[in-house]
Amino acid sequence: GIAVRLGVDYETSFHFLLLANALVFALWYVTARIVFNLKYSSMLFGLMTPTLNVMFLLADKSMAVGSAESISMLTKLYFASLIFLGAIYGLFWLINAPMKRNFGVSLTEAASLFLAQWFEASPKLEAMFDEVGESVNTLLGVLAFKANGKLKAVFLVPHVHFGPFGSLGGSEFPVLFAEEVKRRTGAHAFVFHGCATHDFNPVAKDEIEKFNEKLFKALESMQFEKAKGWFAVGKSNTSKSPAVMVNGILFAPLTRAPRTTEDVDFSVGLAIRNYALAKGAKEALILDAHNAETGEIMRVESGNPIAFEYMEAVGDVLSNAGKESRLKMGISHDLLNEFGLRAGIGRGGLKVAVFEANKKRFAYILFDANGATPDFRREVMDAVREIGIDACEILTTDTHSVNKVGGVINPVGGRRENRKELITRTVRAVQKAIEDLEDVEAAGSLLPIEGVKVFGVAQSSELLGTINSIVAIVRIIAPIMLICATAAALWVMARI
Repeated sequence: GIAVRLGVDYETSFHFLLLANALVFALWYVTARIVFNLKYSSMLFGLMTPTLNVMFLLADKSMAVGSAESISMLTKLYFASLIFLGAIYGLFWLINAPMKRNFGVSLTEAASLFLAQWFEASPKLEAMFDEVGESVNTLLGVLAFKANGKLKAVFLVPHVHFGPFGSLGGSEFPVLFAEEVKRRTGAHAFVFHGCATHDFNPVAKDEIEKFNEKLFKALESMQFEKAKGWFAVGKSNTSKSPAVMVNGILFAPLTRAPRTTEDVDFSVGLAIRNYALAKGAKEALILDAHNAETGEIMRVESGNPIAFEYMEAVGDVLSNAGKESRLKMGISHDLLNEFGLRAGIGRGGLKVAVFEANKKRFAYILFDANGATPDFRREVMDAVREIGIDACEILTTDTHSVNKVGGVINPVGGRRENRKELITRTVRAVQKAIEDLEDVEAAGSLLPIEGVKVFGVAQSSELLGTINSIVAIVRIIAPIMLICATAAALWVMARI
């Protein structure tokens, strides 16, 4: 047959066939061990396919193989598989040791938990994060609005990061916050992206209860007054802040759109808030608009020139304060269920808040999404201006629940096939908010939140460093181990 034409003897060709099946065992073993989180039973799982392959081959009458030879071939298969198993264990030890030493969990176990969370929304990975996380104190900005004696809307700015992905940790905080506020008060909650990076990813979704406890206590004691204020856009070089002042409380989103607008470090947000207080604001809620995804992932940390631009933009808002007048507010909400995660939209959908002051109307258009493409932002803003909005800004929550489908970069507006309909729905939502305009009362506060368990600065850096070192070693060692295991398996089979 083929082996003869290639100049390979019959026995050697069988050895290569058995070697291929031993590699099949290795593949299935690794799959069962990591994907299905099986331990010892993964060996039986891995042996099933190669054993059946060889048995079907031996059952072929044209092979004319005796029982003794059949046993010999199966023995060779199992010895070859055992050698590959040893190589896999050696590789596992190599990649697991650094993670086990630094974080108390092996890399293979972490990978298994990651996949279980991804496919089954398993909470077990949160337990691992809880072991390595650290407690921090952070802040929750609250700006609440009442109409006709009832709570109408609440702007929330929690200074934690809505990650890391799927339903893990804080990824669904925006929709969980909003649902709880709606359930307990009947009001719509607009959950914005505070100043926080991935270091401030909550280790578990239960951490939201620490925010809920403070929020609802604060809402009970807030003293509401007729809403008065103004709207202004502060600018500094490439940065700007489309801000609204409500009863002395400055609500100031930060953006560089259409340039990359990514996470802002907590310390930067604190510095800008203190600067705003020094410039005359009674309180300041500083947030990241997170509204321009260009493919470049760049966060703004202390010392970054962009941080100073943001600060100057907020200062420019206060230096060019508008004339204070009665403030009207209208809101609307569209879940956008037809679009979903593939369009980069989380369960919170779209929320719109339109304000009217000094006979001018301005709108905040908030998507439960992880960023927006600059061209989509521009198209929405252009369309909204045509229905009587004088100024507006697109914002996103930076929910990482959408990363489950599109990976790290999955901005709203990134898929052209549904963009036109999405813009139409957005304009419709803004129109509904305009129709809802009415006089409101307002109150706000910046609440301290203690003991929030997050992944932490040191852990994030250490994790990245550990994984990078593992990858660097594995890139060299893994091919060498595969070649050595292959040679050893062929040598052993030739001598059995």
